[in-house]
Amino acid sequence: MRLGGLRLTSQVKVAQAARIGSWALCWRPMQELCPREFGEVDIAAAWGVPSFDELREAHAELYEEHRRVARIYRGWEKVYYDFDKEGEGHMQFHPTQLPAAHQLLPISEFASPSDFNKHAQRTWSAIIHHSEWVAQLEALWAVSTREAVRFIAVSQPHAGAFLNAVPRHTYFQINTWAMRILVQRRLGLPLTATAVKGALSRHGKEFDVMGDLATNDGRAGHQTRHFEVLTELVRRLRSVWGSAVEYEPADYGRYSDKRPDLALHRPGGVALGDTKVFDDVGSDEAAVGLRGAHVGMGNILPRAREMCLGRAQRGEKGGGEWRAAAGTGYVAPVKGEYARPLRLGMEVLVLLFSTFGGMSPDVVNLVWQAAEDRGNKLRGGEYEDTTWSARTWTSYTMQRISCALMRGVAWELATAMELTRSHDPREDGGGGGHPARCRNVNPCELAAHLSAWRRLEKGSRASFPSKFSTVRPPRDTS
Repeated sequence: MRLGGLRLTSQVKVAQAARIGSWALCWRPMQELCPREFGEVDIAAAWGVPSFDELREAHAELYEEHRRVARIYRGWEKVYYDFDKEGEGHMQFHPTQLPAAHQLLPISEFASPSDFNKHAQRTWSAIIHHSEWVAQLEALWAVSTREAVRFIAVSQPHAGAFLNAVPRHTYFQINTWAMRILVQRRLGLPLTATAVKGALSRHGKEFDVMGDLATNDGRAGHQTRHFEVLTELVRRLRSVWGSAVEYEPADYGRYSDKRPDLALHRPGGVALGDTKVFDDVGSDEAAVGLRGAHVGMGNILPRAREMCLGRAQRGEKGGGEWRAAAGTGYVAPVKGEYARPLRLGMEVLVLLFSTFGGMSPDVVNLVWQAAEDRGNKLRGGEYEDTTWSARTWTSYTMQRISCALMRGVAWELATAMELTRSHDPREDGGGGGHPARCRNVNPCELAAHLSAWRRLEKGSRASFPSKFSTVRPPRDTS
């Protein structure tokens, strides 16, 4: 999930890691239980045994692959991709948790009591997953900016937490029609649900099959997803800090010109939180920001921070336009929505969520602070409310927040396309109705998109159709 997928691992691709993990786990017990047969065998040097030869070949192959991926990551970390208008440098995004070199024990150490031998298969499998992630990103850079932005967006922290949730309780449940929409957007697939006949966005545009316009330009606005994620976040924080967490404080006029979404009363003062839910891709495929294909939340976090915190002037007028690659040039000052609290010395948290599930550093840090105060342990009724996939307070909280966020995102998309409207399918040949009964998109459009993916799988520099029509061909009703 952390690498933007669905945790559907190819057993063929992890076969080498499984071979290494099996020997690392079993070799020491084999020597202890059968000392006459294996006690004097040097598994790293013995020759003529096919299984030992296969082990050494797999170990060498994955060790070299780890060096290659680590070299790529280090190269990205050596230089900044760009600078934001606050003057902060940002590197090319890549996932964390690539195993460190010291975790990859040599075969000669498989007989040692090291803890690294106990979970060796998971450690060595991570090398394959990171290698696949790098290959996928490089391929998507060649396909389209939109696809690269999407892939970076779904690889952000906790973006896939809703997929880990076991739907035993209501707050972990996402309806099938909504889950289908969310998974298709996560994987970059065309939506199999199509808008009802005549449905248009707020600005009168036809909806695209990728769901981008419906996510950004629905007639009902974005109140639903904002409310869903905010109320769940407040509930989880109150389970730790109680009444110190205030939801939309009524007395905000004493210190702010805008009502904050939450106020956190701490011993050191009051911290204000503003919740925003933005889409990394945007409504126009032709205008997708390139920065989001390289920097985590690169297309949405600067805008959210500018709205909330404002921006100080950088450089002088006449010093040339802002150049992000070098971090030089003139930046005009911007007054933020919380300029007054900031002048009073109050902390303002930008609680940004992506429609693809990612969460900003302020959200992650706030949850971790609550987890530390809680000892990251569940209490009381939470043991009954959780499932086997969330045994810590952090995982339990992130899954609940993620499910609330994604339910709101799916509902707004479906509402924008009028998929939730009561509808008689005889009116237009069966095109609309409830999301669970939606018809497929134009088969020609879907085939073109999937064909591009197949060419990409085979290593060709495929390109996606630049535009997908949402108009279905007329049906033969005779």
